[in-house]
Formats: sequence, C-alpha cells, structure tokens
Amino acid sequence: AANAQTRLNADEDDDSFIVVAGDYVVKLYGLCTSAAVFADWAQTGGLYRDQQFQSVGLHAQASYLLADVVAPVFRYARVMPEGDDNDRQEILGGLGVYPFKHNFKIQTDGGALISEYPAGSTTDALFRVQVQIEI
Repeated sequence: AANAQTRLNADEDDDSFIVVAGDYVVKLYGLCTSAAVFADWAQTGGLYRDQQFQSVGLHAQASYLLADVVAPVFRYARVMPEGDDNDRQEILGGLGVYPFKHNFKIQTDGGALISEYPAGSTTDALFRVQVQIEI
C-alpha cells in the first residue's frame, strides 16, 4: 500500500509538510512479515512549495507464531535525516505471548538503539513491555 499526507500552509504559519510512504504485510501459516519506507519534506520558506527534504526511513519486522500462543519477533528500524552523522537505528528481538488469542496479549522487545552524532555514535539498551486487553 502507499500513502501520502500533507499539511497545507492555509493559516500562513509556514509549517507545512509532505510525507510519502509505502508498506506491506504478509501473513502466511504463522509467519508474519511487514515493512515500510517513508520520506518527508518540510516548509522552509514563506510558500507551501518551499519544501526541503528532511529524512527517509524504513522499518521491517518478522515473527512466527508457535502453537498459537508464542511468537518470537525480530525488528529493525532506521531513520536517516538530511545531513551527516545523525542516523538512528533500532535492532530488536522480542517475544509476543497470546494466551487468549488477541483478547489478552503481552509483547516484549529489547535490543540496541544506535544514534549517530558528529562526535561519534552511542548505543543504548532499549527494553519495552506492552500488555493489551480487549473487552
């Protein structure tokens, strides 16, 4: 699928933008893969047409549902803003547990968040837990 969005400069506050993206999802016999790419531009002058490239990014994910209850997952994301030494990446592994299908699920992931700076790069640990209950 593809999509696009924009904020027009109707109120003349010079903060319009344009975002374009494309994505896909494939689910087949317990395997689920998805990915997306995007690019965005922001207004830099007094007119809507004064758009300057800001960034491009992508993310991808793959998981496999085992015994209809547990799904290991791998995730990768990268955002590349205009300019040098300012990319951000996430490289994560995780686990989804679905004891009552999607009515109650626990999702975890953890891994590295890599940020580039002109003076070098840093790698931070990132861990998340999400619980969802559907009534």
